[in-house]
Amino acid sequence: MPKHKGGKVAAVIDIGSSDVKMQISQVRNKEIIPLNTLEYPLKLGHEVFNYGKISFECLRELSQILTGYSNVMKEYGVDQYKVVGTTALREAQNKEFIQDQLLIQNNMIVDIYDDNQEKSLIYSAITKALNDMDNASSQANEKSQLKQPENMLLSYIGTGSIGISLYNGKHIFFTQNISTGSLKLHDVLSGVQEYTDDFAVVVDEYLDSIFSRIQMPVPYQQVNGLVLTGNEMQRIAKLCDADPVEGNYIIKSKTLTNLYQAIRLMPLEKIALKFSLTEEVAEMFYSSLAIYAKLLKFTEADYVVAPKVDLWDTLIEQMLIQKRAQNEVAETREHALACAKTVAERYRCNCEHANFLMNTVCTIFDKIKRLHGLNPDYKLLLEIASILHDCGYFINSKHHLNSNVDVIKYTDIYGLTEKSTLMAAYISRFAENETPNYNDAEFSSLKGSEKIIALKLAAIFRLANSLDKSQKQKLQSVKVRLEEDKLMITAKSNDNTRLEHWAFEKCSAFFKEVFGVQPILTVKSNLI
Repeated sequence: MPKHKGGKVAAVIDIGSSDVKMQISQVRNKEIIPLNTLEYPLKLGHEVFNYGKISFECLRELSQILTGYSNVMKEYGVDQYKVVGTTALREAQNKEFIQDQLLIQNNMIVDIYDDNQEKSLIYSAITKALNDMDNASSQANEKSQLKQPENMLLSYIGTGSIGISLYNGKHIFFTQNISTGSLKLHDVLSGVQEYTDDFAVVVDEYLDSIFSRIQMPVPYQQVNGLVLTGNEMQRIAKLCDADPVEGNYIIKSKTLTNLYQAIRLMPLEKIALKFSLTEEVAEMFYSSLAIYAKLLKFTEADYVVAPKVDLWDTLIEQMLIQKRAQNEVAETREHALACAKTVAERYRCNCEHANFLMNTVCTIFDKIKRLHGLNPDYKLLLEIASILHDCGYFINSKHHLNSNVDVIKYTDIYGLTEKSTLMAAYISRFAENETPNYNDAEFSSLKGSEKIIALKLAAIFRLANSLDKSQKQKLQSVKVRLEEDKLMITAKSNDNTRLEHWAFEKCSAFFKEVFGVQPILTVKSNLI
C-alpha cells in the first residue's frame, strides 16, 4: 500500500480489555480523515479480572499483534503514533513487566492511562460531537428535539470500567469513575449465574448497589439528557432502528428499555443466536445493555444520544492539529476547575477566599517562573488546591489538614491523573504554618523529581495563602515583583492586617529555603 499524499499521518493503538485496536488518520485541509481501522481480539481482561496478571502466552500474542500493526503503519507512512493501555493493563499486577517486554520486543513505549485520564479524553470527544451535532441540527427538522438539555449525564461504558459525568452545555462539573464494565461485570457475577435462574435480578440488584450510592450534585429529576457511549453502543443503536444524525445516533429511551426487557431473561446462547453473535460478544452486549438501561432510570431523558467516539479521537487530533491540542489544554482546565468547585460547594468551602487564593498563586507562579522552571500546566494544581484546601474542616476541624488530603486524593477531577491529584492534595496539606515533612506518606510516594516540584508548589501556595489568613480578603491590588534576591509583594488595605503579616513571616522562611529569595510584604493604606 503506497504512502498517502497530503498532510501528516498519525496512529493510535489502544490495548483494551477484549481487543487491540488501531486507528490511522491523516490531516487534510485542517480536517481529520480516517484512513484505516484495525481490530484484533485478545482476552487480556479475562486474565486480569480473574487472575490478576497477564500470561506469557497473552504477552506473546500481544507482541505479534503490535508487530503487525507496526508494519501497517510503515505502509501508511505514519509520522507519529501513540500506544496506550487502559483498564486491563492498568489493573495487571505485572504491568511494568509487560511494558518493559513490549519496549524490548517491539520498540514501543506503552502509556498506561489511569481511569480519569482515559475518561477525560473520551469526554472531550463527546462534548465536541455534541457541539458539532447541535450546530448541524440548527436548520434541521429535529431542532427542537435535539436541543441540548440543561444538565446531561455523559457516560462511557468500557469493558472494565464505567465513567459518568454531568455536563451543562459549557462545563463538565462532576465526574466519577466506577470499577466495573461490560466484561468485568460478567466476570464478577459469572459464579452466581451457575446457581440461579434469576441472573437478571442479580445483575439489576448489583448495579443498583453501585449507582444508588453515587452522590450527584443535582437531583436526578434535573438531569434531562443522557449521552451513552461504549463498545456495544453502535450495535444497540442499530437494533433500536435509530437513525444517525451527523454520524450520531438518537435513540428513544423507551425503545432502549424495551430492548433490554426483551432479552434480560434470555440465556446467553439464545441472545447470541437471536442477534448472530458469538457467546463472548453476547456477554458484553447483555452487560452493556443492562448498564445502559440502569443509567436511564437515573435521568428524566426522553431520548439517548449515542455519538460515535473513541479514545483515539482526541489523541489523534492532538497529534495532527496543534490548535486543537492548545484548545484541549484550555478546556481541561475549565472542566477541572468546574469539578473542583462542585466538590468545594459540597464541603461548604469559602469561595471568596478560594478566588483570592487562586488569583494570588497564579500571580506568584507567573512572576517567578525563572526560579521554579516549571511547565505552566502545574499552575492548575495550585488552582485546584486553592479551591479545595478547606474541605477537611467539614469532616474534622481538629485534623482538617489530614482530612483534606484524603478528600482530594480520592476525588475524581476531570483531566487530573492519580499522580497529579495526589500532588494537589499534598500541596493543600500546607495551607497553614506547618512546613512540609519529608516523611509524610504522600510525599514519600512521589518520585525524586516529583518531590522537588511538590515542594516548589507548596512553597508558593503557603505564601499566597498567608496573604488571606483571616479569609476576609483584606488585601487589595496585590502585585508581585522579583528583584534579585527579594520577592516584593505590595498591596493596599484599610483594614488591620496584623494577622496576615504574622502568617506571611511564618511562611517566608520556607519560601526562601526553596527558591533562595526573601519575600517582603508591604501594605499601603489610604487612611490618613
